[in-house]
Amino acid sequence: TNFDYSLYSETNNLYIEKIFNNLNIIIFKTSNIKDIPSIIRNLKNTKGVNSARINFIDPSIIPN
Repeated sequence: TNFDYSLYSETNNLYIEKIFNNLNIIIFKTSNIKDIPSIIRNLKNTKGVNSARINFIDPSIIPN
């Protein structure tokens, strides 16, 4: 209830992929894979967020 996910997504260049209101889960999507660790870290430190994690990784992307 303390987390404005719409404002957060706009401010942090994230896209809202899906919202599960009854579970209080929001799935964000980003086009910048290199920023995922900092996105997760920032989400975890945001008031109103209980946890944040990577939901999936595209298997076609190979790290350099």
